[in-house]
Amino acid sequence: MSLQEHFSENELEILRARAERAARTPHRDGDEKIVTALQITLGGEVYALPVELLRAVYEKVMVVPIPCTPQHVTGIANIRGRIMPVLDLAILLNAPRPTSDENCALVVVSKGEISLAFQVEGIGEITTFPASSVGPLPAGSETSERTSYLKGMLANGLTLLNVIGILDDPTLVVDDGVA
Repeated sequence: MSLQEHFSENELEILRARAERAARTPHRDGDEKIVTALQITLGGEVYALPVELLRAVYEKVMVVPIPCTPQHVTGIANIRGRIMPVLDLAILLNAPRPTSDENCALVVVSKGEISLAFQVEGIGEITTFPASSVGPLPAGSETSERTSYLKGMLANGLTLLNVIGILDDPTLVVDDGVA
């Protein structure tokens, strides 16, 4: 007995259509590059975080504070048996801080050997948009020391984050030497 015999013709047609959609290249729409991003909330502001380096999202994970670390280092978390540094993305972006860390989520990103978690206030939906729709940052924002953390603005007002810019920032490295 074939697996297909368990489905009606209407169900088989739906499955064929889904398979065709899944087989299409997800990053191209014609010649235009498509960006997929997860919406995150930081201090009531919504940002778009590209998913290319996103590995996982976790809610209700205990973060253990580490004394004598910079303010942007929230602490460490045990994520699937791996101890991972947790950075407060609101502090890195100079966004308003939430009044409570109680409902925060962790967004795990990874590039090569570097993996870390960003603490965010909330997780939203995943959106896609053409890369050409990313506009420049508003006037005056280029004076911020954190502009390398931002790629640009979307038409809907969201700020697109530059995860590689954050991960490659040497000033975020905490020197483990104690004086």
